[in-house]
Amino acid sequence: MAVLSYVIRRLGWAVLTMFAASVIVFAAVKATTDPAASLRGPGIRAEDVQRFRDDLGLDKGNVEQYTTWMGNFLTGDLGESLKTRRPVWPDLRTAIWNTVQLGVVAFAITVVFGVLIGTISAVKQYSWFDNAATGASFIGLSIPTFLFGLLLQIVLVLKFQDWFGGTPFYTSRMNSPGESGFGIDRLRHLVLPALTVAVQGIAVYSRYMRASMLEVLNSDYLRTARAKGVSERRVIVRHAMRNALIPLTTFAAIDVGAILAGLVVTEQVFEWPGMARYFLVALQDGDYVRVLPWLMIVVFAVIIFNLIADLLYGVLDPRIRVG
Repeated sequence: MAVLSYVIRRLGWAVLTMFAASVIVFAAVKATTDPAASLRGPGIRAEDVQRFRDDLGLDKGNVEQYTTWMGNFLTGDLGESLKTRRPVWPDLRTAIWNTVQLGVVAFAITVVFGVLIGTISAVKQYSWFDNAATGASFIGLSIPTFLFGLLLQIVLVLKFQDWFGGTPFYTSRMNSPGESGFGIDRLRHLVLPALTVAVQGIAVYSRYMRASMLEVLNSDYLRTARAKGVSERRVIVRHAMRNALIPLTTFAAIDVGAILAGLVVTEQVFEWPGMARYFLVALQDGDYVRVLPWLMIVVFAVIIFNLIADLLYGVLDPRIRVG
């Protein structure tokens, strides 16, 4: 019963948060954009502008506009782009999928290497590995994302071509000419942008994991486990790492939710047609019909993954779900 009550409470708060966020996002977009403004100009009559506003329902009350739009959004009807006159959802779905591919690969690299480096640094505190990892993390945090991406392009593509006559990596886009779909060619295009995204995440995760592991390794229950004859590997993997991962859960959930927001700098540097580029183009066009669902999906993703983080807390530490 305690677990069920915990889940219901978290779900209730998540639903309320989504509702509040949707109202704020809708009000902000409505207050800062005027779709009919794109029609004003030489040769455009006032009645044409008014008819356009009527078609979009812009002359209705705010509450009616919100309920109509939210109803359409929840049923999957995102409308047509004001700029291209194409349905919004197919292009938005493609942008989401492209960003998810890049984000998942980068996130996997971040978690695996961040947790591994942080754990080894804690177990071998003040060793040469710990000192090297600490220095590398500071460097990774201090290098701007765009600069690191450009350095990877120069070293692993341009210099590799000079040194070895070729390179397995690519500097831009998702596929080579004549290629499509997710395969070896796509993975080769993914390597550099994924590393660019992951470098700062590895630095952050490794530092948090190290600090969390050091705190856990000095706890009483681990000393008791060792005194009972439990092997050191089991103490670290089964007991220490499980509890040390709890603080990282928040960061991981937020990072996963933020993937859909688009990896703005990386997608620009590597010409990756994901959520960030979609948003920038829609914003530049003043196309609120495309901007609004983008914002809602991003906000909902962050809230949902924070909910998942809350539920994971209860799995990793039962004291939280019964508190």
